[in-house]
Amino acid sequence: ILKIPDDYVNASVLLNQDDTTHRILSAPYSLFDTTYGWRRIPAWKYLGTSDPVWQLFNAPFVQINDSSLLKGWEYGKQWHEESASESKWIVPLAGLMNVKYILFHKDVEKRFWLNDQKKMNAFVKDGLLEFLTQNSFFTIYKLNPKFINPRLYMPRNIRVLDNISHLSGALD
Repeated sequence: ILKIPDDYVNASVLLNQDDTTHRILSAPYSLFDTTYGWRRIPAWKYLGTSDPVWQLFNAPFVQINDSSLLKGWEYGKQWHEESASESKWIVPLAGLMNVKYILFHKDVEKRFWLNDQKKMNAFVKDGLLEFLTQNSFFTIYKLNPKFINPRLYMPRNIRVLDNISHLSGALD
C-alpha cells in the first residue's frame, strides 16, 4: 500500500477542473539506473514501474521515461542530457503529444531533477511555459498556448442515411 502525498491530491483537484481534451507530461526523466524501466521516489520509499499519481487525474499522462511512445526514441533521456538551450524542443514536442500541463516531480532522486529544474526555469523565463504552482514534491507548468494545437476527432466510418425516421423511437 502506497500513500500518495496530499499535495498530489490537491493538484488533481486543480487540474481536473480543466475539462479540455489534453494530457499531462510527467517529468523529469528519472529512470533508476540499476533496473531499466523502474522509477524510484525516495521521498515515499517507492520503487515501481510507473508514476503512481496518474490515477488521481482526469487527463491521461505521458511519461517522459517511456520510450515506447516514439518507437524506442528515449526522448526523455536525450532531453535530460542536453543543456537548456539545446533542449527547448521538448515544449513543441509536448504540444504535438497534446500535453497542456507538465507535472515536474521534485521527489525523485536529486540528480535527476536538479539540472532539469534549471531548464524549466529558463523555459518559464523564455515564455515557453507558465508557472502554475509548486510545493516540496512537484511544480506544475502550463505550456504556452501557441504550442497547444486543437484536436479534431473523426470517426473511421461515416454512414449517410436518407431517412432517419426509424431512429425517432430510440430518442423517446
